[in-house]
Amino acid sequence: MLEVLLLLLGLAAGGVSAAYWQPGHRKPRGWKSLQAVRIIVNLKSGQSIDGYLVRQEAQLLFIRDAVLIGQSDEPIPMDGQVIVERSEIEFTQSP
Repeated sequence: MLEVLLLLLGLAAGGVSAAYWQPGHRKPRGWKSLQAVRIIVNLKSGQSIDGYLVRQEAQLLFIRDAVLIGQSDEPIPMDGQVIVERSEIEFTQSP
């Protein structure tokens, strides 16, 4: 009986949070919605990051599925999302 009550409470809480986070709600100020766009970011350090731009926020770019292209012959895969400050960017390319 207790398990059923906990399950119902969990479903009710999930329904409330789903109702609150509807797509029509406004996004925080300064955020842009993007579809993932393939991008190469060339950094001032001489290295490049190849991945998918998923979000821009103020002076930051959020890149997922990123690969670091640097001095070595082999690209280095990067875990998680990579966050790049715009002040560190030399230029960007769209392949």
